[in-house]
Amino acid sequence: PGRTLRVLLCTLYYFTLTNYLCYDVNFDETVGHNEYMKRGQIVFTILCDQKNIIEKTTGIARHDLLAALILDEFNWTNYFGMQIHCINDESAIIATDYASRTLIFELTTFNGIVKTEDNLSGYIINDEIRI
Repeated sequence: PGRTLRVLLCTLYYFTLTNYLCYDVNFDETVGHNEYMKRGQIVFTILCDQKNIIEKTTGIARHDLLAALILDEFNWTNYFGMQIHCINDESAIIATDYASRTLIFELTTFNGIVKTEDNLSGYIINDEIRI
């Protein structure tokens, strides 16, 4: 709610243009009282038209099959520089026309804080940061 989702239109051989894979990436929360680390979320939303919900080759609902492929590819990997894991996996019906599946992955990463001696140059002093 209140977020704009980026949309990837998948045009692989078994998709029609009525199926969508959306994603959103957020990094907005520090971890506890540690200002040097931040928590990020990668949200995948799969929308599949109810008219062709069953994938013919496998007999599995298309949104469930795509979710399983995304989970297999991303869960517990280091694709985003730190290990990500799935914290939420929900299925829903949207406006009676689309079946949806939402996967939320979470990771903890460095906050990107840079300390310089003169506050102008790009020289990074990182010996004071203890994680």
